[in-house]
Amino acid sequence: DTAEGPLVFVLAEGVIDDIELTGNIKTQDYVILRELEIGPGDIINQQDIERELRKIFNLNYFTNVVPEFIPSEENYHYIFKINITEKETSGAFTFGGGYQPNSGFNVFSDLYWDNLQGTGQLIMVKGNFGLGAGGYDNNNNTYQIKFHNPWAFGRNRSFTFRLWSSSGSFSLFNVANSNYSFNDVSRRGFDMEFGVPHTYDFRTSHKFKYESVQMNDYDTNYHLYTYRFQANLDRRDQRENPTTGI
Repeated sequence: DTAEGPLVFVLAEGVIDDIELTGNIKTQDYVILRELEIGPGDIINQQDIERELRKIFNLNYFTNVVPEFIPSEENYHYIFKINITEKETSGAFTFGGGYQPNSGFNVFSDLYWDNLQGTGQLIMVKGNFGLGAGGYDNNNNTYQIKFHNPWAFGRNRSFTFRLWSSSGSFSLFNVANSNYSFNDVSRRGFDMEFGVPHTYDFRTSHKFKYESVQMNDYDTNYHLYTYRFQANLDRRDQRENPTTGI
């Protein structure tokens, strides 16, 4: 206390008024904003900001994510601006081939498109064609389609679907005599995987698979019904280039 009265300390926590994005030309705003657990009205906290930026960076669509706080009209209120630098591309097309003495010529073609139309979804189409050797008696072909949606059923609840078909003469290795043999086999099937988040770092998934296999050389066929449970813990700070975490 003094003659003029007590000495008063005014404490004011910074408040987020709004969140703005800049630099995301291809990626839709909602794909980024849905990752955030903070919003207008929340108090600015350094640990929370670092956690949210980590989520955005781990989408793997960007090369740089930089926060900026712009003073708002009201004292101690700020606009949380996220400056983003996107990667050059999110898709790829590959075409190639090779030759092995035991299996002959092989040609493949892959189409991979991540962050489809800026929605965060993924689609992949693969084709593999074995042209064979020795009179082309061991030719085969394989096709596969894959679709992935990381937010199919609500917050971070992912869905992945694969469909494939393969037919032809495929090489099998015999451990007993170290020889290769070719069997005429047809395989057709699909699988579905559902991912469930428990925390940001801990997820579980449930995968259901069906495949029909026709062994043409033996005039027999069978069906595969498979369920797989998987638990995944990932505490790395940056999943593409980690510096800390397990």
